[in-house]
Amino acid sequence: MAAFLSTPFDALGAVGIVALGWVIGRVATQTRNRLLCVILVLLAVTIFLLPQLAKHSLLSATVAVGAVGFLAYGPYSLLAGILALEIRGKEYVATVAGMVDGSGYLAGILAGQAFGRILDVGGYALAFPCLALLALGSGILCLFLSAHGRARTPLPG
Repeated sequence: MAAFLSTPFDALGAVGIVALGWVIGRVATQTRNRLLCVILVLLAVTIFLLPQLAKHSLLSATVAVGAVGFLAYGPYSLLAGILALEIRGKEYVATVAGMVDGSGYLAGILAGQAFGRILDVGGYALAFPCLALLALGSGILCLFLSAHGRARTPLPG
Protein backbone atom coordinates (compact mmCIF):
# COMPACT_ATOMS: atom_id res chain seq x y z
CA MET A 1 0.00 0.00 0.00
CA ALA A 2 2.83 2.41 0.86
CA ALA A 3 4.50 1.77 -2.50
CA PHE A 4 1.23 2.37 -4.33
CA LEU A 5 0.53 5.60 -2.45
CA SER A 6 4.04 6.91 -3.17
CA THR A 7 3.62 6.43 -6.95
CA PRO A 8 2.36 10.03 -7.44
CA PHE A 9 5.74 11.27 -6.17
CA ASP A 10 7.64 9.83 -9.13
CA ALA A 11 4.82 10.22 -11.65
CA LEU A 12 4.25 13.91 -10.92
CA GLY A 13 7.99 14.38 -10.46
CA ALA A 14 8.52 13.32 -14.07
CA VAL A 15 5.81 15.77 -15.15
CA GLY A 16 7.53 18.48 -13.08
CA ILE A 17 10.88 17.83 -14.80
CA VAL A 18 9.38 18.13 -18.29
CA ALA A 19 7.19 21.12 -17.41
CA LEU A 20 9.94 23.10 -15.69
CA GLY A 21 12.44 22.29 -18.43
CA TRP A 22 10.00 23.61 -21.01
CA VAL A 23 9.30 26.78 -19.02
CA ILE A 24 12.96 27.49 -18.13
CA GLY A 25 13.95 27.54 -21.80
CA ARG A 26 11.42 30.26 -22.44
CA VAL A 27 12.04 32.76 -19.65
CA ALA A 28 14.82 35.22 -18.88
CA THR A 29 17.33 34.53 -16.11
CA GLN A 30 15.79 36.78 -13.44
CA THR A 31 12.33 35.37 -14.15
CA ARG A 32 13.78 31.86 -13.89
CA ASN A 33 15.38 32.63 -10.53
CA ARG A 34 12.10 34.00 -9.16
CA LEU A 35 10.20 31.01 -10.58
CA LEU A 36 12.59 28.57 -8.88
CA CYS A 37 12.21 30.52 -5.64
CA VAL A 38 8.40 30.34 -5.83
CA ILE A 39 8.48 26.61 -6.63
CA LEU A 40 10.75 25.88 -3.67
CA VAL A 41 8.69 28.06 -1.31
CA LEU A 42 5.59 26.10 -2.40
CA LEU A 43 7.56 22.91 -1.78
CA ALA A 44 8.45 24.13 1.72
CA VAL A 45 4.81 24.89 2.49
CA THR A 46 3.67 21.50 1.15
CA ILE A 47 6.29 19.62 3.18
CA PHE A 48 5.42 21.59 6.29
CA LEU A 49 1.69 20.80 5.89
CA LEU A 50 2.17 17.14 4.92
CA PRO A 51 1.83 15.71 8.46
CA GLN A 52 -1.44 17.61 9.03
CA LEU A 53 -2.75 16.50 5.63
CA ALA A 54 -1.90 12.89 6.46
CA LYS A 55 -4.01 13.17 9.61
CA HIS A 56 -6.88 14.63 7.57
CA SER A 57 -7.15 11.88 4.95
CA LEU A 58 -5.12 9.40 2.97
CA LEU A 59 -6.18 11.07 -0.28
CA SER A 60 -4.95 14.53 0.76
CA ALA A 61 -1.63 13.04 1.90
CA THR A 62 -1.26 11.21 -1.41
CA VAL A 63 -1.98 14.40 -3.36
CA ALA A 64 0.58 16.24 -1.23
CA VAL A 65 3.19 13.54 -1.87
CA GLY A 66 2.55 13.98 -5.61
CA ALA A 67 2.89 17.74 -5.23
CA VAL A 68 6.22 17.28 -3.44
CA GLY A 69 7.48 15.18 -6.35
CA PHE A 70 6.26 17.72 -8.89
CA LEU A 71 7.82 20.64 -7.04
CA ALA A 72 11.11 18.92 -6.08
CA TYR A 73 12.14 16.98 -9.20
CA GLY A 74 12.05 19.93 -11.60
CA PRO A 75 14.53 22.17 -9.75
CA TYR A 76 16.68 19.15 -8.85
CA SER A 77 16.94 18.06 -12.49
CA LEU A 78 18.23 21.49 -13.49
CA LEU A 79 21.23 21.41 -11.16
CA ALA A 80 23.57 19.14 -13.09
CA GLY A 81 22.24 20.31 -16.45
CA ILE A 82 21.46 23.88 -17.35
CA LEU A 83 22.74 25.44 -14.15
CA ALA A 84 26.07 23.64 -14.55
CA LEU A 85 26.39 25.17 -18.00
CA GLU A 86 25.50 28.63 -16.76
CA ILE A 87 27.80 28.56 -13.73
CA ARG A 88 31.10 28.30 -15.67
CA GLY A 89 30.17 27.97 -19.35
CA LYS A 90 30.56 25.11 -21.78
CA GLU A 91 34.29 24.73 -21.13
CA TYR A 92 33.68 23.59 -17.53
CA VAL A 93 30.18 22.10 -17.75
CA ALA A 94 31.36 18.52 -17.13
CA THR A 95 33.43 19.58 -14.11
CA VAL A 96 30.61 21.61 -12.59
CA ALA A 97 28.02 18.91 -13.34
CA GLY A 98 30.24 16.30 -11.68
CA MET A 99 30.80 18.49 -8.63
CA VAL A 100 27.09 19.28 -8.29
CA ASP A 101 26.01 15.67 -8.78
CA GLY A 102 28.75 14.34 -6.49
CA SER A 103 27.83 16.86 -3.82
CA GLY A 104 24.22 15.76 -4.12
CA TYR A 105 25.13 12.12 -3.54
CA LEU A 106 27.36 13.03 -0.61
CA ALA A 107 24.51 15.09 0.85
CA GLY A 108 22.20 12.11 0.34
CA ILE A 109 24.56 9.90 2.34
CA LEU A 110 24.85 12.45 5.13
CA ALA A 111 21.12 13.20 5.04
CA GLY A 112 20.23 9.68 6.11
CA GLN A 113 22.24 9.97 9.29
CA ALA A 114 21.26 13.58 9.98
CA PHE A 115 17.58 12.93 9.31
CA GLY A 116 17.74 9.86 11.55
CA ARG A 117 19.13 11.98 14.38
CA ILE A 118 16.44 14.61 13.87
CA LEU A 119 13.82 11.84 14.05
CA ASP A 120 15.40 10.49 17.23
CA VAL A 121 15.34 13.93 18.84
CA GLY A 122 11.93 15.23 17.82
CA GLY A 123 10.20 12.68 15.63
CA TYR A 124 8.33 13.64 12.49
CA ALA A 125 6.99 16.74 14.27
CA LEU A 126 10.54 18.14 14.05
CA ALA A 127 11.64 16.42 10.83
CA PHE A 128 9.07 17.92 8.46
CA PRO A 129 9.66 21.53 9.58
CA CYS A 130 13.42 20.94 9.15
CA LEU A 131 12.88 19.68 5.59
CA ALA A 132 10.58 22.62 4.89
CA LEU A 133 13.25 25.01 6.18
CA LEU A 134 15.83 23.48 3.83
CA ALA A 135 13.47 23.90 0.87
CA LEU A 136 12.76 27.50 1.89
CA GLY A 137 16.48 28.25 2.19
CA SER A 138 17.10 26.70 -1.24
CA GLY A 139 14.36 28.87 -2.70
CA ILE A 140 15.92 32.00 -1.27
CA LEU A 141 19.35 31.01 -2.61
CA CYS A 142 17.84 30.70 -6.11
CA LEU A 143 17.35 34.45 -6.09
CA PHE A 144 21.14 34.83 -6.06
CA LEU A 145 21.90 32.58 -9.04
CA SER A 146 23.54 34.37 -11.93
CA ALA A 147 24.96 33.58 -15.31
CA HIS A 148 28.16 35.57 -14.58
CA GLY A 149 27.35 38.40 -16.95
CA ARG A 150 26.26 36.18 -19.84
CA ALA A 151 22.98 37.48 -21.16
CA ARG A 152 20.36 34.80 -21.49
CA THR A 153 17.50 35.37 -23.86
CA PRO A 154 14.37 33.29 -23.78
CA LEU A 155 13.55 30.93 -26.63
CA PRO A 156 10.80 32.03 -29.01
CA GLY A 157 7.31 30.53 -28.61
